[in-house]
Amino acid sequence: MCDGGIDHVPDIPRYPADGDGLEPDRPSGSGSRRQAYFLWAVAVAVVVLFVALHLAGVLGAGAH
Repeated sequence: MCDGGIDHVPDIPRYPADGDGLEPDRPSGSGSRRQAYFLWAVAVAVVVLFVALHLAGVLGAGAH
């Protein structure tokens, strides 16, 4: 029956249902690999900054 409104259309999935829930144009793990590289880069930058500040005397035992 139509009551004069818009007929109900079922929700269409955004991606084809292939069972794994991943987007078809994105290989699995690429995002996590990118995040790992980013976290390693941030960690290395923090260590380098810490060492540079320590050697400059801004940070460490002689900073007080």
